[in-house]
Amino acid sequence: MVFTQAELDYLATQRIGRLATVSPDRQVLPPAVAILLTSV
Repeated sequence: MVFTQAELDYLATQRIGRLATVSPDRQVLPPAVAILLTSV
């Protein structure tokens, strides 16, 4: 998957990432995982 520049710009402003798995027929499978980025 290739992101457009607009998508990259949007992602750069977000502090939380989401990860999910999908089945071979592209159905989202729970559970999704969220990762919060914080400054250290």
